[in-house]
Amino acid sequence: MTEPSLWQRLKRARIVQVLAVYLGASWVVLQIAELLGEALALPDWVMPVAVILLMVGLVVILSTAWIQSMPSTTAGERAGELPGDWAIAPRDALASLRRGRLPHLTWGRSILGGIVVLALLFGGAGMYVGFSGGPVRFGPAEVTASEAAEGIAVVPFNVRGENLEIWREGMMDLLTNSLDGVGGFRTIDARTVMARWQEQVGDASAADLETALRAARAAGAMYAMEGSVVGLGNDVRLSAN
Repeated sequence: MTEPSLWQRLKRARIVQVLAVYLGASWVVLQIAELLGEALALPDWVMPVAVILLMVGLVVILSTAWIQSMPSTTAGERAGELPGDWAIAPRDALASLRRGRLPHLTWGRSILGGIVVLALLFGGAGMYVGFSGGPVRFGPAEVTASEAAEGIAVVPFNVRGENLEIWREGMMDLLTNSLDGVGGFRTIDARTVMARWQEQVGDASAADLETALRAARAAGAMYAMEGSVVGLGNDVRLSAN
C-alpha cells in the first residue's frame, strides 16, 4: 500500500482550516486580554505572555490536527486503545504522565488545556495586582490632577470707553475658545469662570490682581489671564497678560 504524500497528509489534517480558525480565536483572545488589561489595570507583561502562550498553543493545535489525521490514531480509537477525538479522559492522561509520556493529543485536551492556561494567566495577573497593592478598577483609567493639563481662566476684561461693554465678556469667550490646547494648557469654561467671578467680585466692573487670581483658582485654574479694552476715539486698544 502506497504511503500518502506530505501534501495528502496536510489535506487530511486540514491544516489550513485549523490554522485559520486558530488565528481568528487568537485575535479574539488578544482583544479580550487588552480589554481586561485596561479595565483591571493588569501588569504590562500580561499581553506579551499571552502572545507567547498563543504561539505555543499554535504548535499544540497543529500537532493535534496532524496526530488526529493519522490512520493509526483512527484505528486505535476504534479498538479502544486511544481516547476519542474530543475526549479528555483525565485518568488516561495522568497515567501517561506517570509513565513519563506525553498524553495522547485530542481536540478536547488541547482546547481545555488552552482555556486553563489562559485562565491561570489572567487570574494570576489579577492576584498580582491585588497583592501588590495596586488598585483594581473597572473602566478606563481616570486622569489624575497631576496628569491633567494645567488650566487657564480668562477673567472679564477691564473696559474703559463708551459702547465697549460687550468686549468685557466677549474677549473671555474668544480667548477661552482660541487658547484651549495651545502650549499644552486647557482653558476653563467661560461660564464657570464667570460664576466664580460673580462670587468673588460681585457686580464690580473690575478687580485687583489678587481677587482675579482667587476667582481663577476657585474655577479650577492654575493661571489667570486678564486684560483691558480701552477706547481711543475711533480706535480700540487691547492688552492682555
